[in-house]
Amino acid sequence: MSLTGIIDAIYTFCQNAMQIMGYPGLALVMFLENVFPPIPSEIVLPVAGTLTVSSDPAARAVQYFPCLALGNAGHLCRCMALVLGRLSYR
Repeated sequence: MSLTGIIDAIYTFCQNAMQIMGYPGLALVMFLENVFPPIPSEIVLPVAGTLTVSSDPAARAVQYFPCLALGNAGHLCRCMALVLGRLSYR
């Protein structure tokens, strides 16, 4: 599989997760982006931005500020998981 095939697969996964699950899908993908390195935020956040300005009524259900808040929440959950892992290691 080529690099473009991998990037297309990640893009499709992110887009489907956000369209099917909505905002929790965005938080989940942001959490996975921080835990699983092959999912870069350079793919995740533009997908969310594309869904906020899409002319498709089904995709347009994603609004800007909740998207921003839940993207940050997913990242914060990852940071908290790292801190808890670090504290439990000691």
